[in-house]
Amino acid sequence: MVRGSFTGTIRTMPELLEVEAYRQLLLPTIGARILRVEADNLVCGGLPGRCPAEGQHIVGLRRKGKLLLIDLADLVVGLHARMTGSVLLDGTSAFDKLRYAPKVSNESFIRLRVHLDDGSVIALHDPRRLARVILDPDEDRLGPDATTATAAIVERALAIGTQSEVALKTRLLDQSRLSGLGNLLVDEICFQARLDPARAAARLLRVEIEALAEQIGITLQELGARGGSDRGTLQDARHRGGCCPNCGALLTRSTIGGRTTYACRVEQQ
Repeated sequence: MVRGSFTGTIRTMPELLEVEAYRQLLLPTIGARILRVEADNLVCGGLPGRCPAEGQHIVGLRRKGKLLLIDLADLVVGLHARMTGSVLLDGTSAFDKLRYAPKVSNESFIRLRVHLDDGSVIALHDPRRLARVILDPDEDRLGPDATTATAAIVERALAIGTQSEVALKTRLLDQSRLSGLGNLLVDEICFQARLDPARAAARLLRVEIEALAEQIGITLQELGARGGSDRGTLQDARHRGGCCPNCGALLTRSTIGGRTTYACRVEQQ
């Protein structure tokens, strides 16, 4: 396991809702002591010798944005599953009740095993070895969690009042400004807020900022209840030739912030 910082982008999936599913799955492990850690050198950074997490008790489980945080007595373990990672507890996937999820399919893809003194095992399944486990991650690199988004938080995240031409979607995907939102959630939020994701974020009006902040909370609550980030109204139309579920207009397909983006040119301004 490496200490302190992330490598590469921290803008990939899973999104906030899926990582919250990890946290809830692992809640029964609070209080257990870590007996042994078996770790993939790439995913976990390969500290020489005995893993410092061994022998410590799990005292808490938190989430900030897309980062799962396991609090131990003397350190914090951060887990970022990225595109293909999935957390298991005793072979049960955190995604059993979620539709949008990487598939857990092969024992050889287990990159991390944490054996606990109650006999349970936390595991990380990741076919592409994109996930990263970090000791004492720099949580300050992440912006406010999207579940706490107020109009003031959103205003800062969008750099309102500056001359920036950065697109709205790009700002919302920037984990250093507002953490937890990914491609699917941002497209759904912009669709429901009737905002063009390509607009310059810094030029949003006050009324639009307030509506956007409210919509972030509504979308997270509704999609969490439905079962994941892919349960949005826009989801089934996210393909070439897809039409707006409200007005029937052909959706635009573009790349914003490095991500494939769908929007309605009629509904979203």
